[in-house]
Amino acid sequence: MKLKMAENSLFAVLLRSPWWASLSVALVLSLLSGAFMPEGFKLVGALATAPFVVVSALAARRQWREPRPAAVERCLEDARALPWPALAQRLTDAFRSEGMEPADDAAPPGADLKLTRRGAVTVIGARKWKAARTGIETLRALQAAREAIDAEHAVCVALAEPTDAARDYARDHRIRLVGGRELGRMLALSEPARRR
Repeated sequence: MKLKMAENSLFAVLLRSPWWASLSVALVLSLLSGAFMPEGFKLVGALATAPFVVVSALAARRQWREPRPAAVERCLEDARALPWPALAQRLTDAFRSEGMEPADDAAPPGADLKLTRRGAVTVIGARKWKAARTGIETLRALQAAREAIDAEHAVCVALAEPTDAARDYARDHRIRLVGGRELGRMLALSEPARRR
């Protein structure tokens, strides 16, 4: 059984916050325990801050790898200007940094890329990445491509926000929507030299 942290628990919120927030909580709790706890319990109070120090270290490690917001925006602007073949290569590199490799055979109709990771097949729809809105038709075509080859995962890449119907369809059919900041982050992380 895999344990999962509640999304809005204190430690989950601190993991998403800047690393120094958890360290600040640990420092304040340590000072308070030193000031207000009886002499025999001060060490116990100080040790109770250890989870906050660990969360701070985990958050710092995670945030150290994150690209700067300016790099994310630059990658999104670059993506808007690219022709499809160049963007397809950039996306392949980005998904490769997540551990996926291009499949030996071509993507089925309705999908633009076919990638694999440890035997699991992922189809990616991205050719309409410049559309003003991501509609349900794009997702239906991607889902049909997924079903045609019995792929485990489907990802729709688009710069525009999906419509509400498209968002509902993606949720119901377990299609990952990648756009905006997440797309810029993926592109920036796949090019370490441009990240800083």
